[in-house]
Amino acid sequence: MTIMKQTLSLSAGLLALAALTHPALGQTVFPTGTTIYNPAEAYSSYILISDHTAVGNHSSARVREEGEAAIPGDVRLIDMNGKVVHTWEVAPFFNKRSRLLPNGNLVYAGPNKTIYEYDWDGNVVWTHEGIGSINDMRILPNNNRLLIAHEPIPEEFQRQVRDVEIAPWWGPRLRGSGETQLGADLYEVNLDGEVVWEWHAHNHLDLNLFSPATPEGDWLHVNSIAPLPENKWFDAGDERFRPGNILLNARNINTVYIIDKETKEIVWEGTHHYKGGLAHAHEAEMIEKGLPGAGNIILFDNGLFTRHRSHTGQSFIVELDPITQEIVWIYETEGYANLKFFSKTMGTQKRLPNGNTYIAEDNTGRLFQVTRGGEIVWEYVNRGGTTRPSVIPYDFTPQLRALPKPEELAVTPPNNLEWHIVPGIHREGDEPMSQADQDRRVDYIELPTTDIERTKSFYSEVFGWEFTDYGPDYTSFTDGRLSGGFSVELEVAAGGALIVLYSTDLEELLARISVSGGEIVREVFEFPGGRRFHFTDPSGNELAVWSDR
Repeated sequence: MTIMKQTLSLSAGLLALAALTHPALGQTVFPTGTTIYNPAEAYSSYILISDHTAVGNHSSARVREEGEAAIPGDVRLIDMNGKVVHTWEVAPFFNKRSRLLPNGNLVYAGPNKTIYEYDWDGNVVWTHEGIGSINDMRILPNNNRLLIAHEPIPEEFQRQVRDVEIAPWWGPRLRGSGETQLGADLYEVNLDGEVVWEWHAHNHLDLNLFSPATPEGDWLHVNSIAPLPENKWFDAGDERFRPGNILLNARNINTVYIIDKETKEIVWEGTHHYKGGLAHAHEAEMIEKGLPGAGNIILFDNGLFTRHRSHTGQSFIVELDPITQEIVWIYETEGYANLKFFSKTMGTQKRLPNGNTYIAEDNTGRLFQVTRGGEIVWEYVNRGGTTRPSVIPYDFTPQLRALPKPEELAVTPPNNLEWHIVPGIHREGDEPMSQADQDRRVDYIELPTTDIERTKSFYSEVFGWEFTDYGPDYTSFTDGRLSGGFSVELEVAAGGALIVLYSTDLEELLARISVSGGEIVREVFEFPGGRRFHFTDPSGNELAVWSDR
């Protein structure tokens, strides 16, 4: 057996990582939803959120653990204040990589190596089976799909992989004789399902360059495949940066490459060396023309398996000049009392038109936006961990252009040092109730529905309600204050108690109800103290909305 020592060098700093608790949200009680919003400084948009748990940020460890088995089957579009604007019901899957198209369709990497395309109303209009592409997928200008698979490398290449002895931290790795190495396989697929272009890493990269800290067989773990946009480097004559060439991030060997689309050769490679260097990054992309930093490469450096303790447990957003490979901008948090940014895996970022940078700390579900100076001007804490959520401009699709512009309401958080939770008995309106006090009080509202999925979609889109399913025929809801449920029935009878909701903008809500599948049954009318209208939901339940404005 031949023993070699060609690996990526790593330090003891990684040993400390196992014991690290995420510092930003390591506590168990914290607010969710929009926690910071400065509309004057932020770039306002919608956010497309795919997530892998609906209760990952619940205060109960038991609820968080049990919730991992119930992967949510929705992809949501929210505004900057956290209001749900639209929802797609999708095949539930942990990784949930999704992209919104300009026509309003959603392309989604789902279970069983199946790519789905849903229209705005949630109908499946295209599928492709056989390539999972969970780490990334891109929609090309010709509407083809660029997908990635991690298939075992061919046997002739596996025989070229050497067994290695690794010291002092790890024992021998039988990479050649005892493991099956997975490669990185790119496929361009047209709408007829035909593969029209492909590329395989084993033909181009060093099979014996690897990280000893990664799982057996996980050679490269390519997690982003971003086509280059138009850029100044190509305009100046540098053929390496031809638009359409592919920027590929090989996470496990801490290197980013550019693949020439025509020749399939590697024409550029890069990394950085700040605080020990790149440490298992994600989402390397070239900043588009017209945006601050255009032509530079920006990526999410996770800080996993670092080579220096100053990087351990800290994520960075790094912007590189691809010619000099020098860092031109970095977002990080520094100091023992200020370690507030870390996502062990996943993560994404995007340069915005006003110069801010959008960041998704996926493991925690914290999405935020920072200025060039590092000030957070928007922050949203999701119900649980996310999967590369993306920025969607207000006018991105015809359906969004038809909606009223969302309210942009400033959110100023309290000073944490002055914000204390007092005992419940001392909180006004929050005194604990005895069983005798609870007796004969309204506790819960239950409504019938003939279509539970349509009902959930309607109330989440229009009112932002959140749902928890209890089997196929029952779902509970909460609006943040009141709880209730919907039970599947064969028909919904008219009459009964009228539920009245409140809104600050009747006209905006009336329009949203109409486009989301509700029916206005009594137009806006005035009464002493305010105005209101009545509507029916998709199952025929009649409700009212009032406002004092």
